[in-house]
Amino acid sequence: MNRISFKGVAIGNIVDIVSTNVVVLPLAVYVLFSAGSPPDIAAGSAEEILKGSTLLVASSSILGGLCSVLGGYVSARIAKHDEVLNGALSSILCVGSGVYTVINLGSAGPLWLHLAFLPLSPALGALGGYLRSRQNALPQGRDRTTDTAIFSRMLYQLSYLGTARRKRRERRFIVRLACPVHLASPACPA
Repeated sequence: MNRISFKGVAIGNIVDIVSTNVVVLPLAVYVLFSAGSPPDIAAGSAEEILKGSTLLVASSSILGGLCSVLGGYVSARIAKHDEVLNGALSSILCVGSGVYTVINLGSAGPLWLHLAFLPLSPALGALGGYLRSRQNALPQGRDRTTDTAIFSRMLYQLSYLGTARRKRRERRFIVRLACPVHLASPACPA
């Protein structure tokens, strides 16, 4: 049980549900307003308008799936271990509400869509956890050389302003005491 971060899973579930509702609510309001003015729409007809809107069903499914990925990512980030498992578990509330909807058969949306999202929700949460684990696998802060001796000698050479043309056989060298002489740049053609 130490593989599961209860805090991460709980917060991932909350992020999934809340973000889905926050994103889909303006879309539902748009569908209602585009069907007619709100005072003209009765409570029963508003439900029928929302159930019959293919725009709302399709876009809320896509946005809900993206919010499940976000919930899985947040869960995995908080867990800091077993990212894919904790990401998949971040969709427990979605699966629970889907099972409740399938049992009652009275909620909005087609039955096949709720049946499809029962296995899809944990898979999308696991995808969010996987994305977090891939982000952790990337090297962080490796944009500089680790050999500071080479880096400081390069900066020393680059800090001088350019000079007039050099003679044909003149070369520039980096010299360190008790070290061999290294050629800094090839001879300039004259």
